[in-house]
Amino acid sequence: MKLYRFSPIKSADTCTEVLEHIQKGLRELSELVLEESLPINTLKIFAHYEDEYKFLKQWVDSIGEAKDEGSSTSYYVEPSEAMTVNNDPIEYVGIRVPDPYRAQVGCGDYVVDSFDKFKTKYLGKSPFIREVAHPKYEMLELFHPDIDVLGYIVKEYE
Repeated sequence: MKLYRFSPIKSADTCTEVLEHIQKGLRELSELVLEESLPINTLKIFAHYEDEYKFLKQWVDSIGEAKDEGSSTSYYVEPSEAMTVNNDPIEYVGIRVPDPYRAQVGCGDYVVDSFDKFKTKYLGKSPFIREVAHPKYEMLELFHPDIDVLGYIVKEYE
C-alpha cells in the first residue's frame, strides 16, 4: 500500500502537479469547512523522505530566493517570476521536512482581511477549525479527514 499520494517526488513536473493538487485541495477545504472560497497566497509541499526533501529543496531554490519565514520545519522561497497556480497568485512556495505525523500532501495559507474578525466568526463553530500553537504567529488550521491538505490563516504576533 502506498501511504503518500505523490511521494517520493523526483521531478519538476511532479512538483507542479503537487502544487496544483494542494491548491485544489485548499479550495475544496475552504468550501467544505467555511462554505466560502478564500484567496490563497502560499503553498507548501510536505516531504516524506529525506532524499525527497533534498530534491524539493533544490527545486524550490531553482524557482526563487529563500525567505526567512516559517519555522525550523519549513523552508520558503519567493518565486523569482510571477507564479499562479490554478488562477491563484502565489507569493511563497515552501517545503516541510519529513514528519511521520504529516501524511498530507501539503498545506497552504489563506488570505483574510482581518484575522481577528475571521477568528471570532469561525473558531468554535466547526470541528474542522482549530488554533495551532506557534512561536511567531497566531494560527488557525482548517482540516478535514476527506481532504489530504491543510489550510492556515496566519497572524504575525505584534
